[in-house]
Amino acid sequence: MMTASELIPVRALNQVSYCPRLYYLEYVESVMPTNEYVEDSLFQHRRVNDPALANRTRKDGDILHTRSVSISSERLGISGKLDLMEDWGGVASPVEYKFFEAYEGRKSTVVTHPTYGYKMSYGRILEVQARMLAAYVRGDVPSYTGFTVR
Repeated sequence: MMTASELIPVRALNQVSYCPRLYYLEYVESVMPTNEYVEDSLFQHRRVNDPALANRTRKDGDILHTRSVSISSERLGISGKLDLMEDWGGVASPVEYKFFEAYEGRKSTVVTHPTYGYKMSYGRILEVQARMLAAYVRGDVPSYTGFTVR
């Protein structure tokens, strides 16, 4: 059986794929660089990160909401924390409002792809990046270039 310290946090996987330098600072040097995005996230997560509210379930009609739920998979070797989980009559699912709100607001924005150099919508960029990453994982291409818009 794996211990909690042997599991890789999903956040770490996200961080290393987003920016290896920031991953190194956070997970190796234990330095948390801050900017307006980090500060806003900390503010937005103040209730989620409140230990007094962690794993407390509240009922909203027929739906049960539970904040700050820890999850893990020993088989995959990963762990994570859900901001919010909804339970609809025994069927639980994670809730991620901010991602979809941000995506809907940006998906039609036209940007220039850093690898190919041509313009496409942000929504199309996500599809292209997913295909590029899959090709890299399969070994079809020698490298993968990440894409950021900040």
